[in-house]
Amino acid sequence: MRFNSSEIHSTAPETLRDLKLLENPSSVHKLRMKFERLASENGDNGNKSENNVNRNEMNKEFKISNYCNKIRLLVNELVETEEIFVNRMKLYVDSFSSPNFLEQFNSCKCIMDTITVLEKVYVFHRGTLLPELQASSTDIDKFAKVFLRLINENYFYCHIEYNLHEFRILRSCKNLQYFFDECRKVIKDQLGFESLLLEPTQRLPRYEMLLEKMLQEMMKQRLHMSEVQKVVVTLSMTFEAVKNLNRVVNGSLNLFNIDNVHILEPWIWQHGKFIDLDQFDMQDTNEGKLFKGYVFLFEKCILYTEAKTTKGDSLLYYKGYLDMNHVSVVLDSSHHTLTIGLLFGILSLKIYGRSSIIIKWEKLISDILNTP
Repeated sequence: MRFNSSEIHSTAPETLRDLKLLENPSSVHKLRMKFERLASENGDNGNKSENNVNRNEMNKEFKISNYCNKIRLLVNELVETEEIFVNRMKLYVDSFSSPNFLEQFNSCKCIMDTITVLEKVYVFHRGTLLPELQASSTDIDKFAKVFLRLINENYFYCHIEYNLHEFRILRSCKNLQYFFDECRKVIKDQLGFESLLLEPTQRLPRYEMLLEKMLQEMMKQRLHMSEVQKVVVTLSMTFEAVKNLNRVVNGSLNLFNIDNVHILEPWIWQHGKFIDLDQFDMQDTNEGKLFKGYVFLFEKCILYTEAKTTKGDSLLYYKGYLDMNHVSVVLDSSHHTLTIGLLFGILSLKIYGRSSIIIKWEKLISDILNTP
C-alpha cells in the first residue's frame, strides 16, 4: 500500500485544545471569521417589525428540524453498522473459545495471534465505542466527542496492531485457508471469515465518510446560531481527527515496503507503539546528501528510510535510526526544517517539509521526550 501524506487542518476552539490533536490556529481564525460574516449577513435588521422577527425565529426552528432529520439518518447508519459489525465479530470470538477449536489450532502461533488481535478490536468496539455511541446518539455534539476522546486516549491503537498483524499473516500463514474452511463449517456466516478480516480496516473509512457528510449537512445551516457553530467546530475536529487516524493506520503498512523488512521486524517491534509517519526530504550526517524517504516514529525510536524505484517497483531502503532515549530536537520554522540529533554522538537527521508538518513532528517528539 502506498501513502501520500496530506496536511491536517484542525479547527479546534481554544476551550478544546487540551485534546492533544493537531492544531492549526489559522484555520480556527478563518472558521470564526466565517461565522461572524454569516452572522452579519443573516442577522436580523433592527428596523424589522416584531412579526418579522418572530417569523424568522420560526424559520430557524424549521431549518434546524430539517437538519436534525438528515443528521439523524447518518447517526443511525453509523450506529446500526457498528452494531452489525460487533454482532458478527461476536459469532467468531465466541467460537474461538470452544474446546474443539482450541484443540485444532492451539499449536499454530499465527492463527492464535490473529485471534488475539481480533479480540482486542472486538472488546474495544463492543465494550467501549458502541455503548458510548448509542448513549450519545441523541446529542450530535456529544456523539462527535466520543471519537475525539477515544482517539486522544489511544483506544484506537488496536486498529494499528490489527492492520500490521493482518498484513503479515495474510502473506505468510500456510494454515490460514484451512482455518477459513473450518470457520465456515462451524459458523453459519455466508460471507465467511475472510470478509470479517477486512471489516476492522473498513470501519475507519466509514466513520470518516459519515462524519464528513454530517459536517457537510451542518455547514448548510445558518451558521450565526451559536448552537450550530458549536457543533460545526466539534464535527470539524472529529472529522480531521478520524481522517488523521485513518492516515496513520493505513500508512503503517509502509513498514512492509522496507527492503528486507523480515530482518528488521523483530527489532522494530521492540521499540514500543507505532506513532506516526510522513514523507520528507532529509539529510543525515552519515552521508550528507539530500534524499527522499519516509520517517517512522515509534515510542522508543525514529526509523528513517530512502525511497527508490528499481525496475518499476517503489521500495524503501533502511538508512538508520535514532534512539528516543538520547535525542534532542531543534525546530527552525522559518526554514521549514527540524533537526533530530543524538545527545551523545555525531549522528543527526535534518528533515524538510511544510511548516505544519514540521511543527507537528516537533510536538510529537517533544511529547514523547517529556513523558515520564
